[in-house]
Amino acid sequence: MRMEFSRPFLLFSRSFLAFLVYVQFIWLEDFILDKATTAVKESSANRHSQPAEAEVKGTAVGVPRKIRGADDSVDVGRLDLRVGRILEAARHPDADTLYVEKIDLGEAQPRTVVSGLVRHVPVEAMQNKLVMCLCNLKPMKMRGVESQAMVMCASTPERVEILEVDPSSKPGQVVTCPPFVHRPDAVLNPKKKVWETVAVDLAVSADGRAAYKGYPLLVDGQVPVTAPSLRGVPVK
Repeated sequence: MRMEFSRPFLLFSRSFLAFLVYVQFIWLEDFILDKATTAVKESSANRHSQPAEAEVKGTAVGVPRKIRGADDSVDVGRLDLRVGRILEAARHPDADTLYVEKIDLGEAQPRTVVSGLVRHVPVEAMQNKLVMCLCNLKPMKMRGVESQAMVMCASTPERVEILEVDPSSKPGQVVTCPPFVHRPDAVLNPKKKVWETVAVDLAVSADGRAAYKGYPLLVDGQVPVTAPSLRGVPVK
């Protein structure tokens, strides 16, 4: 049996179907837009809830970094190098090759430093001398006396010279090496071998400047640290 529908009925049916399709399209569009908006809001909330990544460039010069992982690359910026003045120096009571010095490094109290310089520098030349010291090595005892820093020198197996800083320098002034960011560890971890790694690239240049990978070490980023006469030799 064949059913026949009037023309008005067919027109109504087609219009109704078109309306249903339109409603479904509008619902689907709203659903997708709502999901996308929710995802964007959640992503933004997650970004703001996460702690900001520490920036090494914002670290103040001379202030040991507190946040580990900010920049763990190993370079001269990890060293706490400062100008010091030797207030007094004397022979180690139990070691013929060692001096025991009291060095003003711009802190409340001078530090005790033990140096193996007896064979290279007369004790008279040590008195009141301006030097550059590495200040964040882990303190260690040398023949019973704890050494709290290291006097930096130009060194060969036969000769050792204490590096010199400009006479106008003051104890406590920081020695940096642009373009390396200065971000000294509070104390260098001996297990990480930071000092040993950096030391490989510390040397006196052909013009007598102490340098790291060819970049000069500078007091307050301006005045070079120099060696009296040795050239092309390691700094340590």
